[in-house]
Amino acid sequence: AGSITSVGARISAFSSIAQRYYDARNLTLAGEIIAEAQILAATELKTQERTPAFFDIAAAQLYMGDMAGALQSVRNSASGSARQKLIVELAAWSIDQGEIYQGQALMAQIDSSAARYRLAIRLVSRVAHDGNERKAIALISEFSPRPEEIEDPSERALILSQFARLHLRLRQPDRAEQMFSEALAISDQMAGRKAAVTRGMVALDQARGLWIGKAKATMDKVSETIVSEPIGSEITATERVINNLLPQSVRDKLISQSK
Repeated sequence: AGSITSVGARISAFSSIAQRYYDARNLTLAGEIIAEAQILAATELKTQERTPAFFDIAAAQLYMGDMAGALQSVRNSASGSARQKLIVELAAWSIDQGEIYQGQALMAQIDSSAARYRLAIRLVSRVAHDGNERKAIALISEFSPRPEEIEDPSERALILSQFARLHLRLRQPDRAEQMFSEALAISDQMAGRKAAVTRGMVALDQARGLWIGKAKATMDKVSETIVSEPIGSEITATERVINNLLPQSVRDKLISQSK
């Protein structure tokens, strides 16, 4: 790894090797390799080249349980919006790795409400996918969105819609219905193609939440062909999967819920 010509690639290799030494419980050598990577990033990279390098270093530090070191690496790499972007990427990486508590700790460092809510969707989805429904329900309650915190109306509607879909996944249809209604009310206040796209994406979330009837009703109000045709095709494909794979009793229940 030390013979790699590209400094950025060498740092990435060092960061990966440090994690493998950590797996082997050689914490001293893992720490020394990360320190060497930090020195390389600080002394041999231009400012604009440091962010991806320090991301690799910070990800390795998080893997090794060094949250303080990871945050220090983030502070060394960038400032302002660039630093915030890096923290968002690290939080997403932690959640994808199953490091739920690390992800939550990083989320607390993020200024943007919209970015935090998108990560919360990712977090709840991961926990639900791992089969811990009780924890997922607790998390979705904790991170339930406050729409007034999200400035862009389209983004506000889509975040509400994605939370609604999660509520369906967690068998909370009443809460899902409320959030879908709020999302559609926001889209009704918008105009032009952006309004059509927003409504279409809400319909797609309804379909992927297996509420096909409601998704079709939502799409009935989308008149722009360039929006309705591709999203309508996705809804039809989802309906086909439901009809082909789900038992009749489950299908009947979904039909009754989505009317």
